[in-house]
Amino acid sequence: MIVFFALTRALHFASLMTVFGASAYSAIAVARVDLVPVSSRLRRWLIIAAIVALVTSVICLGFVTSQMTADPAAAFDLNQLSIVAKQTDYGHVFLARAALLIALIALVVINASAWLRAVVSGAALALLGTVSHAAARGGDWGPVLAMNDGLHLVCAGFWIGALVVLALLIRARSADLVAALRIFSGWAIIAVALLVVAGSINAAAILYQPGMTWSGAYLGWLAAKLVLAALMIALALTNRFGILPAMVRGDKESSESLTTTVIMELSCATLILLVVGILGETAPMAM
Repeated sequence: MIVFFALTRALHFASLMTVFGASAYSAIAVARVDLVPVSSRLRRWLIIAAIVALVTSVICLGFVTSQMTADPAAAFDLNQLSIVAKQTDYGHVFLARAALLIALIALVVINASAWLRAVVSGAALALLGTVSHAAARGGDWGPVLAMNDGLHLVCAGFWIGALVVLALLIRARSADLVAALRIFSGWAIIAVALLVVAGSINAAAILYQPGMTWSGAYLGWLAAKLVLAALMIALALTNRFGILPAMVRGDKESSESLTTTVIMELSCATLILLVVGILGETAPMAM
């Protein structure tokens, strides 16, 4: 049950981050990059991702309901689900996010403005910060830590979703690939810097509990996440300071290298989200 919940959370993060990051990057890049060759394929991916985000959010509500009631069957009990949705903080956040996710599906289906899609998906993503470990352990600083975790999620979402668009452009052999990579690299550096700062604050808030003993399992998964994140950052720096200059010079082999690094970055991102799903179900402190 816990493993399935962790996988569901990871899939929820991945789908929503894809919609947000792809939409935000498309809105930024459209003036300099021809997205028409990948627009139909990207739209299909975003429709699927938006639907998956809504479905997985409902499944997560079921898991949380079963945890709160200590009854696995409660996950399928509409009365219990309704009580949790209406009478708990988690439920209130779920209802707000569900409304945003339903609106997001409609926006993607009608191919609304990329900026509008980015705002709605970004809000749904940031709201997850209000029910995070950091916010729960923040005490009086809870609202600040919730906003910080929201920033962490949004920055990660931009990075991952923008990579998806870049991968589609590579596959389509876009003539604007250099411009696309330049835009991605510039904004990704900002996102990564904020991601690292916000993530460090989150870790400190979660782990700094006077008189408590840290959970070895939590620390192990956190270490795995940090290693994967460091590898992802190294790949991003390779793109920015190695591959991009080579592509500007007209080096043909650099395009193949870009394909490899983007695949590796997306693979690392997938593994990180799986770890995040597990961390959400792992107690930070030893019992």
